[in-house]
Amino acid sequence: MKTKITFFLVALFCSVESFGQTFNYQGNIYTITSPNTVEVAPYSTSLGSIGFSNLVLPETVMYSGASYFVTRIGNNAFDGYGCHSVTIPSSVMWIGDYAFRNNPYLTTVTSPLVQLGDLAFDGCSSLTSASFAGGFGIGTFRNCTSLTSVTISDSVTSIDYGAFYGCTGLTSVTIPNSVTSIGDFAFFDCTGLTSVTISDSVTSIDYGVFYGCTSLTSFTILSSQKSIGSGVFLGYSGLTSVTIPNSVMSIGSQAFYNCTSLTSITIPNSVTSIGSQAFGNCIGLNSVTVNWATPLIISADVFQGLTLSNIILNVPTGTIPLYDATAVWTDFNLTTLGNEDFSNIKMKFYPNPATTSITFPQEISGLEIYNITGKKVKYFENTITTFNIESIEKGMYLLKGKTAEGKIINEKLIKN
Repeated sequence: MKTKITFFLVALFCSVESFGQTFNYQGNIYTITSPNTVEVAPYSTSLGSIGFSNLVLPETVMYSGASYFVTRIGNNAFDGYGCHSVTIPSSVMWIGDYAFRNNPYLTTVTSPLVQLGDLAFDGCSSLTSASFAGGFGIGTFRNCTSLTSVTISDSVTSIDYGAFYGCTGLTSVTIPNSVTSIGDFAFFDCTGLTSVTISDSVTSIDYGVFYGCTSLTSFTILSSQKSIGSGVFLGYSGLTSVTIPNSVMSIGSQAFYNCTSLTSITIPNSVTSIGSQAFGNCIGLNSVTVNWATPLIISADVFQGLTLSNIILNVPTGTIPLYDATAVWTDFNLTTLGNEDFSNIKMKFYPNPATTSITFPQEISGLEIYNITGKKVKYFENTITTFNIESIEKGMYLLKGKTAEGKIINEKLIKN
């Protein structure tokens, strides 16, 4: 019995001693990580000179008569080396941080189920395609400017911060059903991106995901989305149209900030809050459509940097007086949803406030006066310039009429 115990302790001691041991196998350096596994260590030499052809990593390696599975490619393992292609065996489950960073010749990577570390392929400027079935790290493919296609397996659950940051050659991406979240700046400055397909499984799209994607002109927000997070479309200067489903309940701060090509937006009545600067500096915006029967209270900076009187606000029928009496919304060029196809104009009259009568600079036909509850309190059938208002009570009113050219005018009146 004593002999057996002694043998076991010696074997255990030798096994522990081998952990962390490095050795050279066919030109690469490996580090023992368990009794039967190793990882590729930094400063591996099999690539030879810059521009070496293909790297094929083995599934198993031998050391001191023992066989080990290659399960990891360690941090910085091939950082700065040059090869044209990499074949990674099915035994590898992890590619470490900076593993293939700054490899100027690498064009293709073939990999099984594997988790990618931070900046694993950062600066691989010749990489044109990649297929992975694991998960992404921070900035995994940052500045892979030649990357035109990427296949994301349905085993991937998230795309991390800046995963495709600066991939200017990427033209289309399909996000599988398995993905539930897309991290901050995931597609930052992907200027060639024209198409993104995202499944209903995605419940979280984070800050600045499409910042600088100048070629991506339209986007449909999924019915699974309960909110549009802060800065999601920040700086998305190519965006001309966006569809917001009725599932969305909140629009975060700076959600569409600096979307300078966005011309119109429809906000469903499911939205109960809009954050600061949500549509700030959207200088191309000329039409906003809302569907609340009672105007949503928003802060003055939601549309920061815009001249609201130049933007048409489409509101539900009968609600113009309510919007006209509500801060921020009152500054828009108000009109009613489904109204006649006439251009809307602003036409000032005098005096305002008024006590007995008001006068327009040109003749107005069918002038209607509404109180703040949306009730019509007076109607003038004749086409005239001066209207007697002595009979209406003191308060705020909305005037609606038509010019001789058929243009609709909407103006506010204060009756003293």
